[in-house]
Amino acid sequence: MKKIFLKTLAVLSLGFIFGSCEENAIPERTEYVTSGAMIRFSHASQEAPMVNFYLNDNKVSAKAPTLTNRETGLSWNSTLANTIHPATYGYVNVPAGDYTLSVIDTTTIPGTKALRKNVVVSAPVKLDEKLFYTSYLVGKLDNLELLTVKDELPNPDYKVAYIRFVNGMPGAPANFDVVAKRTLPTTETLNLATNVAYKGVTGYMAVAPGTYDLALFLNGSPTAYTTWTSGVIQAGKVYTFYTKGNYTTTPGTINRQLLRER
Repeated sequence: MKKIFLKTLAVLSLGFIFGSCEENAIPERTEYVTSGAMIRFSHASQEAPMVNFYLNDNKVSAKAPTLTNRETGLSWNSTLANTIHPATYGYVNVPAGDYTLSVIDTTTIPGTKALRKNVVVSAPVKLDEKLFYTSYLVGKLDNLELLTVKDELPNPDYKVAYIRFVNGMPGAPANFDVVAKRTLPTTETLNLATNVAYKGVTGYMAVAPGTYDLALFLNGSPTAYTTWTSGVIQAGKVYTFYTKGNYTTTPGTINRQLLRER
């Protein structure tokens, strides 16, 4: 399995290499940052344009340019929706401190080759030494927000896995519950989250490794709103299950995803 490489700010434009072979049972050993802070980004707003993220004047999200060497950005539907996978773009190692985190529009102005480059939303952010963060772009076009959360990664334990829930879906008529249904090697049902409001974040819960269905319910409903199915949750790894995009009565697989922190 490929290892996540932690890059410094000087080489942010190169992005990061992530493993995709989730069935490899060999424990993954993570190299921990020894100085600075770690931050990564998720485009979870259905109505927002393609964007890049900046800390002050430095771009800290990266995507390979097109064949014509044009800059591209992150889109809300640009990740695989029904697989376990690392974040599309991984943690960036930056000096700890206070920043302005800005989301910049990277769509093309019609009739030109120029990018819009306007600020979609910005917010102050404090990044502490040796800590990990994920910043989610959430909300509808008239109320875009940055939900920046601290990823309080549990100490490595290769007997269990850890999962948390982040609700990034505006407009739902009720809060969300999450139930983890283990199907292999034995059956088990766990309540991962209860009554989580929009922009709510739970703590990490330890679960036994195995194959799982992660069912999302509107609070009080007996019928699953949507279910992430038949995923192998591996020991020693840390995951975030989260909702994204606008609430719809007919959700697609893109409206819930499972990312991996470690």
